[in-house]
Amino acid sequence: MFRPQFHKEMRRRRKKRNLTQKAAADMCKMSPFRWSHLETGRRVPSPLETDDICSLLQMSADRYSLVPHAIQRTLLDDGQSLLPTPPLFFANQDRTPYIRFRAALNSHRNLVHPLTTLVRKRPDYERVEYFCHNLALDSNLEAMFVLVLLAKGAVPILIAPLQLGHLPRPVIDPSNFAEVGHHRHLCLKLQENYYFFQLSFRASRILRVDVLLRDETWSVIEIDGAGHNHSQDGSRYELELPVNSVTEYSLLNTARDVLAIATAA
Repeated sequence: MFRPQFHKEMRRRRKKRNLTQKAAADMCKMSPFRWSHLETGRRVPSPLETDDICSLLQMSADRYSLVPHAIQRTLLDDGQSLLPTPPLFFANQDRTPYIRFRAALNSHRNLVHPLTTLVRKRPDYERVEYFCHNLALDSNLEAMFVLVLLAKGAVPILIAPLQLGHLPRPVIDPSNFAEVGHHRHLCLKLQENYYFFQLSFRASRILRVDVLLRDETWSVIEIDGAGHNHSQDGSRYELELPVNSVTEYSLLNTARDVLAIATAA
């Protein structure tokens, strides 16, 4: 499974011990500036720094992901910008993606575990892990959907939705209603298909979709679990885009097919 991020655990444990960044840095014989960069994920600690931090905060390094902030740069390089310097936009996470992936593992271990094993073998796994840690997901089925795409070879990039084509409704940040369609979003690119997750649109109310797909045209993918309430489905069509529903049954079958192909290869 994708591991929790080291720098976030640093921050959590430091605060739990009521240590300031300066106090923690002094104990680990580094500058507060260096500690700040490590705690925000902008830099990756050296092996010696990792040992000192783990000793101070009683952590085990192998349980956490040490993904360099520079991975973001790689994602940016693979997504062409619509504007000279379009800003980044990360959809709000109501729960950390780690919880979603863990829930998927608990629900469908026989599929999620081998899918994760496949993904971990990718040469760009650090990049994939960065993508998954910053992704907004609404359910464990969405986490499995992401794993299936990654197991198929989808590549994480950062790209602006409006670079790929006009949308009938504005993409917005639901926290302040600002239009963010020209901002670079996390995206999975599989061949010529682009998958954006948990995008919000301005309509008669805020509409949030599970997946916005761009192939030759735009469409919406809604991932519906066994307990899905279909009484709310009518609002999906306010976006004036085709809506495709992926059921839990069909997603599990797709996961089995992906694993069967991987095993045969």
